[in-house]
Amino acid sequence: MTEERKNLYRKLLYTAMLEMRGQSFWPDNLSHSQNLQGHGRSIALEFIYSLTDWLHNLALHSSQGFEKFDENWFWQDYQIFREQFPSDKWAPFLEGAVNQLKK
Repeated sequence: MTEERKNLYRKLLYTAMLEMRGQSFWPDNLSHSQNLQGHGRSIALEFIYSLTDWLHNLALHSSQGFEKFDENWFWQDYQIFREQFPSDKWAPFLEGAVNQLKK
C-alpha cells in the first residue's frame, strides 16, 4: 500500500472521530440528560457504536503500518455500516474520504 493511500485511511479515521464527536455533543444550555434522551439518544449511540465497530481494525492496522490490513474485508464492513446508516442521512462527510479511497 502506498503512503498516499495510508494517509487517506488515516484521514478517514480523523473524519470519523469528528463525526462521533458531533453525535455526542451537548449544547451548553442543556444538561446531558435533557439533550440526549429516549429514541434520539439510542440512535446516536447505535451510530457511534456501528462507526467504531467498522473502523476499530483500521485504527489498529494504521498504528502498525497497515501490515496484514485486508482492504476487501474493510469494504465489506463498510457496506454493512452503510446499510444501517445510509450516507444521505448519517455522516455524509465520511463519504469524501471514502470516495478518495475508492478511486
